[in-house]
Amino acid sequence: MKVKKYNFRKFCNDVHLWLGMASSIVLFVICLTGTIFVFHTEIEKLLYPKWFKAQMDDGKKRSPDELIATVENHTKGKVVIFTIPASPDEVWMFSVKNKPANAGMPVQQVSPTPAMGNAEDAAQEKNKIYYVDPYTGEITGVDKSPAGEFFRTVEDIHRWFFVGKPVGKTIGGTAAIIFVLLIISGIVIWWPRKIKHWKEGFKIKFSARWKRVNYDLHRALGIYVFPVILLSAITGPAWSFEWYRSGFSKLLGSEVLKKKEVKTKHPAAKAAPAETITYARVLELADSCIKAQSITVVTLPAEKGAAISIAKTHVGFLNLSAIDKIQIDPSTGTVLKTMLFSHLTISAKIATSFRAIHVGEIFGSLSKIIYFIACLLATSLPISGILVWYNKWKK
Repeated sequence: MKVKKYNFRKFCNDVHLWLGMASSIVLFVICLTGTIFVFHTEIEKLLYPKWFKAQMDDGKKRSPDELIATVENHTKGKVVIFTIPASPDEVWMFSVKNKPANAGMPVQQVSPTPAMGNAEDAAQEKNKIYYVDPYTGEITGVDKSPAGEFFRTVEDIHRWFFVGKPVGKTIGGTAAIIFVLLIISGIVIWWPRKIKHWKEGFKIKFSARWKRVNYDLHRALGIYVFPVILLSAITGPAWSFEWYRSGFSKLLGSEVLKKKEVKTKHPAAKAAPAETITYARVLELADSCIKAQSITVVTLPAEKGAAISIAKTHVGFLNLSAIDKIQIDPSTGTVLKTMLFSHLTISAKIATSFRAIHVGEIFGSLSKIIYFIACLLATSLPISGILVWYNKWKK
């Protein structure tokens, strides 16, 4: 009897089988929670309009300086960041840090960057988010709506798989790397030996027995969704492993998911000129530099003499989720630095867009729809894969 040669295709088949079996439950959970999370912002706004809808009765907004004063008077804290949505009929968000009891002691402040996560991540875990109607000055909500709490739990499960951050992020990151190997090995297995058989790899024969239908679903759906799922799987481990993140940074020549910048303020530091520019003027300067429809995030100076930082994320149905950044001197109103996405190299654009690529925001609402469909279909792959193995095992 002739022994069949063990070739690369068979090796990929074994890799696909055993890694798929070992990771099926984790990958099912990751794909399912990723699917649920794609439209979390839109769903939250739909379910809790009182939190997010502004009352545009007279059409005249209050100045950001007035709103900051209102929030600080109400909370007895310090506004460190405020976010202005692209739509004029939505509330503004103010991230507030409680004033320390030992205000005279040296204070360590963290300047957040949006690259490490969503707006809540950028505002630091200890800060509270206040939703404020810019027309009335009314605080419409604090921190998270019930829907927001639900999606926070979904995100935690997606990132840390029920077991908390230290262990969970290792499980999630490892599963994402395994997913990359499964996708690559799956493509090798799917790849037809003859050109005339190409069409068969895309077809699902629904008239056949359920075992054949299940096999076709696993094979065809896998090839349909692999471009999107591969992007998510490749970018995912950057949140879990420092070596992975630094490796990608070296490969791209630009830092991926920039860490929060830590600045220390000492009482003995040289006094800087008092702030004279208003935040209304800051927004005018930012809008004059960047005219695109965007979500504007303003980071207040962490210490006297530090610059005001503005990040404007472009939005739209098919708009590239580009982030332009500006730094402004709070004393003179001078634009100190402008970092436009369009001026970056291709590798720097990829590094800056890592999160947008992972969550499907890279091309606005259109890419989110594509990611949602792809993730939903990918959720079925661990199930259909187990059934394929079970049917072969029974023979």
